[in-house]
Amino acid sequence: MKQFFYKHSRFFCRAVYLMPLVVGVLLLALALIPHLFFVYDGEIHETMSPIALVNNTWEVCKGLLDSTSDNPYAVFFSYIMTFFVILFWILAAAYAVFALVVGICSLRAFSASPTDRVSNRAKRWMHLLCPNRVCYAIFGLLPIFPSFFPYILTHFYYTRLGAKMHVFFIGLPDPVYAIGLVLILELGFFLTLHMQARSHTDMFRLYKKKPKETTQNSTEDESCSTEK
Repeated sequence: MKQFFYKHSRFFCRAVYLMPLVVGVLLLALALIPHLFFVYDGEIHETMSPIALVNNTWEVCKGLLDSTSDNPYAVFFSYIMTFFVILFWILAAAYAVFALVVGICSLRAFSASPTDRVSNRAKRWMHLLCPNRVCYAIFGLLPIFPSFFPYILTHFYYTRLGAKMHVFFIGLPDPVYAIGLVLILELGFFLTLHMQARSHTDMFRLYKKKPKETTQNSTEDESCSTEK
């Protein structure tokens, strides 16, 4: 099994840098599918998608601020949920940019040899957004918070407006999907760091040709040096 992984190390390492894009596409598809609903006083409300819920929350908050400005609880609820709506879109947009940049730059870098200028230039472009592995790990965690938006909404409905609503999902709750996919992304990245070093597929290292190349039979890996 170990030999199998090392033999296909380049494939696994390249797939790791496409995982943010794959996770983003899967979570976007989930966010567009109506699969959650609320129950209030025994009444089941309309099934909607997470994105529709966020947009509906925005409209409700605007309406409350326009019609109940004298109610401090409604005003606080509107302001706090407006903040969470904006935060939802900021985190979603930040993750989308991260996933696209990493995916495009890695495809560009892996289309050439590790020591090629094209490969190193693509890595430098990626480093403008994500300069190190810590940033990569942090960006990878961004989808988790937006998945809790329905629970945040029900919490403030109860604590600020006194409406005890319960959220239900058709299938598993969104945080389960988000956390599961993020775990695959993060573990896949950190568990392949040794493979990346061996196969010269580390997007956080710049590889340069050695000053003296020995023979034509020397392999690509042997003709590489690294620059952090």
